[in-house]
Amino acid sequence: MTHQRFCISVVFLVFSLVLTGIQMKGSVNADAKAIFPDEKYLTDFVAIDSDYSFFFWLFKSRDKNPNAPLLLWLQGGPGTSGVEVALFENGPYRVNDDLTIRKIASSLNNNADVIYIDQPIGTGFSSCNSVFRMPSDEEQVAKDLYTFLSGFLKKYPEYKKRPLYIAGQSYGGHFIPGAVPIIMKKNDADINIKGVAIGNGHISPINQFPQYAEYAYNKKLIGLTTYLAAKESLVLCKSYLRLGLAFVGMIELYCTGAFNLIVGVSPFMKFNPYDVRQNCKHQPECYDYSHLQEFMRQREVLDELKVGNRSWVLANIEIILKLRLDYWRDYSSGVTYLLEHGIPVVLYYGKEDFICNYLGGIETIKGLSWKGAEKLLSQSYKQWTVDGKSMGEYKHYDKLTYIEVFGAGHMATMDNPRMGLDIINKLIKGDIQ
Repeated sequence: MTHQRFCISVVFLVFSLVLTGIQMKGSVNADAKAIFPDEKYLTDFVAIDSDYSFFFWLFKSRDKNPNAPLLLWLQGGPGTSGVEVALFENGPYRVNDDLTIRKIASSLNNNADVIYIDQPIGTGFSSCNSVFRMPSDEEQVAKDLYTFLSGFLKKYPEYKKRPLYIAGQSYGGHFIPGAVPIIMKKNDADINIKGVAIGNGHISPINQFPQYAEYAYNKKLIGLTTYLAAKESLVLCKSYLRLGLAFVGMIELYCTGAFNLIVGVSPFMKFNPYDVRQNCKHQPECYDYSHLQEFMRQREVLDELKVGNRSWVLANIEIILKLRLDYWRDYSSGVTYLLEHGIPVVLYYGKEDFICNYLGGIETIKGLSWKGAEKLLSQSYKQWTVDGKSMGEYKHYDKLTYIEVFGAGHMATMDNPRMGLDIINKLIKGDIQ
């Protein structure tokens, strides 16, 4: 399968294929010295209908705050397991080459209770044996997420009305602005959404795709001839996106064609599109997941996570194909909705990411119908410092913050974990000015 969290178009994904209920009571593990040491966590399933349920892994806050805010992480792909984030990106652990575990200092659960969820249905341990049950748009994603949140709060009422922050990356740029406004419109008093953060988000293809040529040429990833050819293709890409999804075949031809012209296709990818400082050593995913996959096949690990006989998959290509049309939709109106309803929004971008690059982020903000967009972009950059060291630069106006993260690619919270944790902590504290 593809490196599932990322903003890869369907045609490119065809080149990137690799491998692919029961309701259970939650299990809190205070120690779990043999496998997952020194963290308090909970694993459980929440039913979303009579046949299917979402798996989640909740890590308690390391600061032992009994009323810690709740952070829900929505991984991208679409179809990437939240378990991958917990063990590979911004969670409390990493899997070593010898399949042992090491702790990570800058985990997102330092000051919050963090939920990593396997969603949409069919992702990770949230198994689904019917492609027809998998969502085809964000309306269905929102419906399932609302059912999950309602069921979670019913099972764990101590979290009712707890400040809830929703974060994610890549296709999370569709999940969050596509689903969160729909959930907010439910006016559920127990769901207390206080802010969102989107890292290298796939929010607005019509504004982001045309920046592929500019980013690649500015970074000297391509020469002038390739730049001009890709730019011409992207002009047509944008034209067909304006015409709508009835022209999806032409959209994929020109939009994906430009992407492939710049990056290449597996096994001939020219660079890692998620971190242009690197070669794509493990094509097509570019990252080596073999140790994580081997770790997650161990019976003792599955028993520790209380998943019964379910097997784990890193990513599900069926979900990507089911969301083929959704991939090309523009969800910037959802960002506008959140801002206009007083929800702080953080858009952060690792500067070394090509596939959802920061130039596309700037164009996405330009395309917002929110009245403050122009004022934000007119602001001067400020330095974002962590422990006295500059780790990025940002602009902030009203409820919107735009951040460029230094030394990071697509998985910014993995590449620059101290910065990633600081972004989330400042969002929670309302400390971004």
